[in-house]
Amino acid sequence: MEYTRVTVNIMGNEYVIKGPYTEDYIRAIVEYVDERLKEASSKLNTYNQVMIAIMAALNIGEEMFKLGDYLNQLEEEKELLKKALEEKDREIAELKERLERNAILLDETKRELNELMRLFDGRRENNYRIKNR
Repeated sequence: MEYTRVTVNIMGNEYVIKGPYTEDYIRAIVEYVDERLKEASSKLNTYNQVMIAIMAALNIGEEMFKLGDYLNQLEEEKELLKKALEEKDREIAELKERLERNAILLDETKRELNELMRLFDGRRENNYRIKNR
């Protein structure tokens, strides 16, 4: 695996970051962390970098937990939607079966109707011949 080395600036300090990621990915993470550190620094009104780092870590941890909760919620919704889709698939299968049965009944009914019409036409013709004798 190839590692990328990137020189970055976090809270005014220069660091070399090395990881199995692209430079853009590393810079995006550094930018995010730097923003959280600056945010914590502005709220704390202190230059104590340890306190700033701890506050930023807590804020990032809170974000991570919220995202985890949101992910769990999405997973639950996905499962509900999956079950609903499975139910709809079953309903569709049942409707297809009913449609097939009804198509067969319709064909049978058409054959019976054609047979009745043939018989009726035969009787009508027979009655016509008897009448016209």
